[in-house]
Amino acid sequence: MHSFTRRAGTLLLPLAAGLTLTMTTAHPSDAASVETWDKVAACESGGNWSINTANGYYGGLQISLTNWQHYGGTVYASRPDLASKKEQILIAEKILADQGAGAWTCAPGTGLSTDTADPYPEFTGAAAGDAGNPAAAVHWDDRAEAYLVQGNGGIMTSAESGGGWAALSGFAEAGTAKAVSAVLDAKGRTVVFVLQSNGGVATRTETSAGSHSFGGWSFLADASSAVQAQSVRFADGRLGLVVVQSSGGVAVRAETSPGSGSWGGWTFLSSSGIKSVTAGVEADGRIHLFALQTNGGIAETTETSPGAGTWRGWSSGFAPAGALSTDLPAAQGSSIAVGNLADGALTVAIVQSNGGVSTRYQTSPNGPWNDSWGSLAPAGAAQSIAMARHTSGVLSVVIVQSNGGVMSRVETSANGPWSEGWRTLAPAGAAVSVNTARLGDGRVTALVVQSNGGVAGTAETSNGSGVYGTTWAQVAPAGAVSTS
Repeated sequence: MHSFTRRAGTLLLPLAAGLTLTMTTAHPSDAASVETWDKVAACESGGNWSINTANGYYGGLQISLTNWQHYGGTVYASRPDLASKKEQILIAEKILADQGAGAWTCAPGTGLSTDTADPYPEFTGAAAGDAGNPAAAVHWDDRAEAYLVQGNGGIMTSAESGGGWAALSGFAEAGTAKAVSAVLDAKGRTVVFVLQSNGGVATRTETSAGSHSFGGWSFLADASSAVQAQSVRFADGRLGLVVVQSSGGVAVRAETSPGSGSWGGWTFLSSSGIKSVTAGVEADGRIHLFALQTNGGIAETTETSPGAGTWRGWSSGFAPAGALSTDLPAAQGSSIAVGNLADGALTVAIVQSNGGVSTRYQTSPNGPWNDSWGSLAPAGAAQSIAMARHTSGVLSVVIVQSNGGVMSRVETSANGPWSEGWRTLAPAGAAVSVNTARLGDGRVTALVVQSNGGVAGTAETSNGSGVYGTTWAQVAPAGAVSTS
């Protein structure tokens, strides 16, 4: 009833920060849901995630100290029983991928050998927010927190609380910010990136994973250098920052090692001609950038390999000149949304210059793109768009209509066709922009900036359904953010 130390046929390769990567032949299952891990823990330890009986195995999944150290568990705690349930499961995922379900004698009957679900799936909705499009992140303690830029340039936050949202609290003083984005680093800490009012870029990091307490500001880009800043996460766990410069160029900067908080120099991808950038992640982990050009077209580029930090040249014509508007007000959010289909292939949805909504997708994971754009909504339909992948694998698109209403559309099945029609979530005049975020329980919520300057959210009716409710929870009161 314990996690064995089984190393036959493995090859250890060095990684950054003293970790090791174990390369072995593939096993039938390399991931399992939290529900399945709970079944394993119920058998292994009676579901006691902090158990230590001095038998050489620790925590809910009875992981040996040798395995804990070998698979990088000491990043979280010195022993499994001293780590959180989530941290134990993350290390167990590595053991499962390497050694297979047979590493646990309790595996039979739990579904561990056949379950392939990701216990903590990466959210593939929008990666950045601005004053008209709040950012959100799920902390290591599985509690979502929304970050919003006020009309006066201050930043306020609101965390999930009792099925709703807590009262706003201050994060940055007035005059600080134009835009904000948030992401977890390799140590599970939330890192907040801010495009400053002066055109610089600054960042704050949680003092420890899930603490909701942040250290001081660090500055990554000088004043007057940036008009957009978006956070990304590379395949090796390093955080990155993609900046559109005031000159219209694009530059990228990355951590020197995962979770280090130390940053390398800038890599310059273009010198001019770019209005904004939206990032996606290929199935193999490469960052893929989609740039709205000053001519209203879209150009795109990808990393040469996952985590390489080197980039292919820009490919123009992903969308032709004039396809999108180049003068979208900041308060109206984004006109480009990127998400992953259930098989990992990317899909892109855009609000066209005529207000229609169109999509384009990869024909296979990491593969080529279909030849033409498909219509999802007619001309005049939309002014802002967001996209999210749900725990079931289905994608949803949420738009703010040209009349200020809010509507959504969802795939009928993972990798399947879109639903026949749009579902109304809020009436005309309700909203000016939309973003999507994941809640702590895994459900996706749509966050809108209301026409009165408030912020409200509505979540899926059930986890993975992709069907949003029509009852909105208030995140911030009227006047909290700018609508112009």
